[in-house]
Order: sequence, then C-alpha cells, then structure tokens
Amino acid sequence: MSLFVACTTFATVYAISSYVFLRKPQWIHRKRRPAFIVRHIAHRGGAGESIENSLLAFDKGLANGVEMLELDCHLTKDSQAIVHHDFALNRTTDQIGFIRDTEYDRLPRISSNIELYYDSDVIISSDNNNNPENSDLLRIPLLKDVFERYPTIPINIDIKENNDELIRQVSDLIHQYRREHITYWGSFSHAICRKLTAQNPRVVRFCSLKEAAGIVMAYWVGLLPFIPLTPGAFEVPIPGIVFGKVTKNLDWKLKILFYLAERALNNASMFAHLQRRGIPVYVWILNNEQEFEYAFKQLSVTGKKMAQARTDAIVDSWNTKAKLNLTAEEEQHFKAWFHGAAERLTARRQAGKEVIAQLHAAVESNDSAKQEELLQKLREGFRKLSEGRERALDEFDKILRPEQRARIVVCAVQQAKESGRPVEHLIDSLLQTGDTN
Repeated sequence: MSLFVACTTFATVYAISSYVFLRKPQWIHRKRRPAFIVRHIAHRGGAGESIENSLLAFDKGLANGVEMLELDCHLTKDSQAIVHHDFALNRTTDQIGFIRDTEYDRLPRISSNIELYYDSDVIISSDNNNNPENSDLLRIPLLKDVFERYPTIPINIDIKENNDELIRQVSDLIHQYRREHITYWGSFSHAICRKLTAQNPRVVRFCSLKEAAGIVMAYWVGLLPFIPLTPGAFEVPIPGIVFGKVTKNLDWKLKILFYLAERALNNASMFAHLQRRGIPVYVWILNNEQEFEYAFKQLSVTGKKMAQARTDAIVDSWNTKAKLNLTAEEEQHFKAWFHGAAERLTARRQAGKEVIAQLHAAVESNDSAKQEELLQKLREGFRKLSEGRERALDEFDKILRPEQRARIVVCAVQQAKESGRPVEHLIDSLLQTGDTN
C-alpha cells in the first residue's frame, strides 16, 4: 500500500512539475537570446522558384523578400568548399560523377533546366533565353563567393558530409567573413553536429536528426522541461506538398509510420516551449497559403523555409477579402504587377541594408571619404525608393478599375486598424515579405 501511495505521489508531482515547467521553462533554465530571428527562409535558395543552390536562386529569393538563405556544402577533390546539395552531379548537371572526385575547375555548370527535387514531373528553368546573364550565375558556387556576394544576409548551412577538412574550412570562412552572428549550421548527422560544436561553438547549430528525435521523445514522456538542450535552433519537416510527393508511392504501413512521426514532430505546445527557452523553431518546406497558415497560426513556429513565393497567394487572398471580382485577365496582370513591385522594393531595401552595414564599418574606421560616399548612396537610394513607389502606384492605377482600387484601400485601412500599424507601413511590409497577418 505504501509503495502504491509513493508511486502515485511521485507520478502526480512529476506530472504537475512537467506541466508547469513546460509553460514556464525560465524558472529552471536561463533563456537564450538568439542573435537574430527570421521568418522567411529560401530552402536551397528557393528550389521551387529557380535553379537550386545557385547564385541565380539566391538573388531571386532575396528579391522575393526572404530573410535567410539555406544552402548545402560539400568538399571538392582539391579541397574547395562548394554549395551543392547532392553528393553526385548527375541530377543538377549534364555530367556523371561525384563532387568529392572532381576538382573545382572541372565541375560542370548547373543545367539550365533541372527536375524539382521532390517532384520529377516539374522542371525548373533558369530562363536563359530571356536573360543571358543568368548563365553566368549557374556555376556551382564556392561558399566564399556566397559570403562575398551576400555579406549581411543570414545563411543556414547544411554540412552534407562527415569531413573534418570541410568542417574546418566552413568554420574558417565564417570567421574570416565575420559571420558568426548571422550564420546557422548543422546536419542531419549527429556525428557531424558534434564536430561542428567542437570546431566553433560561437556559431548557432541546428539540431541533428538524433537530437530532434530525442527532444520529441522527451516531450511526450514529460522530460523535456527538465533537460538541458545543446542545439541553438530546432528545424523539422512539416506536412504539405513535399510530404505528399515523397510518400505517395510508399506502402500503406510506411505511410502510417511517416504520418505518426510527422504528427509527433509538429506539436504547437512543444514548439512554444522551445521558443520560450530562446530556441527558434523553423519548419520546411512550405509552398502555399494553407501551409503557411498552418505553420504560423496552428503551430506558432518562428519561421519557415520556402520553395515558392507567396505573391500569387496574397493576390488571391486580397481578391477574396476585398471582393474585387477580378476577371482572369485582371488577375493575371495584378499578380504580375504585385510580384514585380515586391521584387523591386525588396531589392532596393536590401541594397540599403548593405550600404548601412558598410557605413557602420566606415564610421568604425573613421573613414570620412567613405562615409560621404555611402551617405550619397543612401540619399540616391531613398530617391529611387520614392520614385519606385510612385511608378508602382501609376501601374496599379492602370491595372485595376477605380472601384477595385477603392476596395483595396478600404481593406488596407481595416487591416491597419486591426494590426495597429500605419497604412503605409502595412503596405510596405506586404510588398516586402508578403505578410498580410
């Protein structure tokens, strides 16, 4: 009897403690303070929009408003850290072979048309015929080239092979380009992740597959609130188009297993606990409005990796909310205008951020001439930004009828009231990130 009472008491205290500390982890854990938080991440640069892991994709992703680039790293035969997902070259180039067996100068260019990695029926094109300059951006990039091209952009690096030299080189490049504060790195492999932490603990590391499984198991048995966590970010897959494509040909038993594993992984309460402890939660891959809504509203994640832009979905949302009753032709023109306006505004803002970063360095080095040059660039940038807004509004007036434009303005004002933001800020953020919530 006494044993039963003791066990019951222990179970009750354990359950209550687990429940309380799940919601109040700061009582027993010191909350981390992430160096940065992002919401929009371009997975492989935006593999559903452009040629994955290419400078072309990275440029387009940033133009579409993403805040972080996700990429993958391998080491060539001559020990060059390069950006590529697969170990082999045959899917993304016209050459058969492995990266580790090929010197960098002998690597082929990425094909201008490749299969989408999760759906072989979809071909992603670089559109070289319309823009010959794109071909220059289809060389498999060195990691240092990416760092040089995007000095202020946060980057998420997936180390694809257990290679000490690769890990050392990536760490050295992160340090050389002073990116410790704007870089995540990690791997599915727990062995690689342990080496990453040992090599450079200043860089935030996302969880390995083993760590993710351990966190999930600890959550479901009530232990998660009590255990210390090493990873600085939690990244997991989420159901959606990609999940459906990957599992469609599996045996029904495996489908059930995948489904149960996914449901165990994606839990709003667990995500909230991790974020209360200062561990950002990122999910992948999201491709449409429903998936975005599920991730942010139901799971309350920190951010998500995107394969496709949201501009078309946003126009569809406004068409419904503002009751625009667009014809097929009007809808097509509106989407084209909106996408172009978003790209231009985001590109100008990104250029402004880079100038400000350079200005900060010039102030630190007390370089007066450089400061004056950069201030002039900022003034010119503000002028172009203002002109761009005016041009976008002129185009907007030509695309939609007066009553449609009026409905959009009324809808924007209502959203501004609900969000507590000025109308102009709401519209700017809409154009920049596609966030209408």
